[in-house]
Amino acid sequence: MTRVHNGAVYQTGGQAAEGVSYRDDQAPLIRSMLLAALILLLMIVSAGCSATGMDIETKGNTTTVTTKDGTTLTSTDEDGKLPDGLPFPAYPKAKVIAGNTSELYGLKHWTGSLETKGGKKEIEKIAAFYEEAIRDLGTVNRTETDEDGIYQIMLEIESKTHSGVVDISNWDEEAIVIDLSWQEKGDH
Repeated sequence: MTRVHNGAVYQTGGQAAEGVSYRDDQAPLIRSMLLAALILLLMIVSAGCSATGMDIETKGNTTTVTTKDGTTLTSTDEDGKLPDGLPFPAYPKAKVIAGNTSELYGLKHWTGSLETKGGKKEIEKIAAFYEEAIRDLGTVNRTETDEDGIYQIMLEIESKTHSGVVDISNWDEEAIVIDLSWQEKGDH
């Protein structure tokens, strides 16, 4: 079965060919799905605008969608790097698989996805690393779940001007996915 989580594609219930990371083969698909999700979000937010009322412009790795009422969504694929505005470091043992910067209604949103290998103990180490890295960003709320073979630690961060999430989970016995999200709040 294939799952999509925060713009990344994960395979569960099966295995990729030996020595091949499932997501390595899907990087263009991941970027396309993330862009499609952002455009869909814009369409939902801009209720009443038809698809013909949108202007879509792509320059390099940046896509800008403008509706006829002037609402603009800009999305930049960071080409395998974490975006500059994301205040979270990359976990040293993890590989960055996606990074994106977007802007809607003048508010910026930065995301990143990383992957590494390990089990429950490694997830605990990763959580401790990020708890240390984010402690000065705002109030942190930690939640843990362990169901159906998926162990997850989520760190939610709230400040006066921003909110964010560090989501660490295993999608099979060895793969660990780290999803990072940081966004500006309106009216601050």
